[in-house]
Amino acid sequence: MSAPLLEVRGLVKQFGGGGGLFVRGGPGVRAVDGVDLTVGRGEIVGLVGESGSGKTTLGRTILRLTEPDEGSIVFDGIDVRALGGRDLRRLRRRMQIVFQDPGAALNPRMRVKSLVGEPLVIHAETWGEARGRALEERVASLLDEVGLERDAMHRWPHEFSGGQKQRIGIARALALRPEFLVCDEPVSALDVSVQAQIVNLLVDLQRRHGMAYLFIAHDLALVGHLSDRIAVMYLGRIVEEGPAAALAARPLHPYTQALFASSPPPDPEIARRIRMPIPAEIPSPAELPSGCRFHPRCPIATDRCRTEPPALREVTARHRAACHRSEELLAGATLFPRDASSSPTSGPGPAGRSTRGPDPASP
Repeated sequence: MSAPLLEVRGLVKQFGGGGGLFVRGGPGVRAVDGVDLTVGRGEIVGLVGESGSGKTTLGRTILRLTEPDEGSIVFDGIDVRALGGRDLRRLRRRMQIVFQDPGAALNPRMRVKSLVGEPLVIHAETWGEARGRALEERVASLLDEVGLERDAMHRWPHEFSGGQKQRIGIARALALRPEFLVCDEPVSALDVSVQAQIVNLLVDLQRRHGMAYLFIAHDLALVGHLSDRIAVMYLGRIVEEGPAAALAARPLHPYTQALFASSPPPDPEIARRIRMPIPAEIPSPAELPSGCRFHPRCPIATDRCRTEPPALREVTARHRAACHRSEELLAGATLFPRDASSSPTSGPGPAGRSTRGPDPASP
């Protein structure tokens, strides 16, 4: 197999600790705690988990928008942590991000032409002189690619809807033709009717340009629909990772099973009768449980789980889980039965991928 486009090993990002003007000395919070992750060329890797699991911090740290404290980040054979100044800026042409809140991501004092064209101006040494008519034509081409009219470049961000703002953000991220794109919950701030449009746009762009995605989201059906592989994150660590179809069909970690079981079925009458399979509150990352971090919420936790942290290990081919009892789950143990009306289905997804849920574009 060819080397992955992105390879992350032992990545750590800690906030707080060590004292300071506003922070008293203490252990701090490890938002990302020893994460290993790979993304292949042209591959879509979905990253899921509850709020507070560290997903966004992981995505930002990979791009060095947030500086890591430990670990390695290798992109196409390049040690990202070793770069600085001009070399880091040159690499960032190949790694971009689509932010969660499209309104906050766009400078309200800049017109769309400047917002989308700014990367071309900054990296003019690669893309040639970008000014005047040439810049307008490039921006118009990018706007057309994301489904916006040419005259949008002369307007201000506040004149657009949330979905249109996200299209502008995607156009800006595509300006330099990156090979790797972090999509940080790109549809969570949008209306449901608009989400499908943005998802289908991202799928179409991925097909067209062969980019690799790290797609961060809460919606398991959406991630299953898009992804080649899924990684599940809990309190700063990856607790399960594997092919999307295999992980959805048979999760090998109780937390992943709980996430699938917590997805509400489409029938509101059935949804009202379903109780949350695990306590709703994730523990504070400042006071991590001993042993397995999920054990206070796990229905099959043993004394070993309370004292010995499980390693992320391969249970079946290309399917890893950090659970002492994964073999029992592999054998068919179902901790949180899913109602038939909300069970994942199989079928052809975008770009030939299998899908575990309904097509986001379906009514």
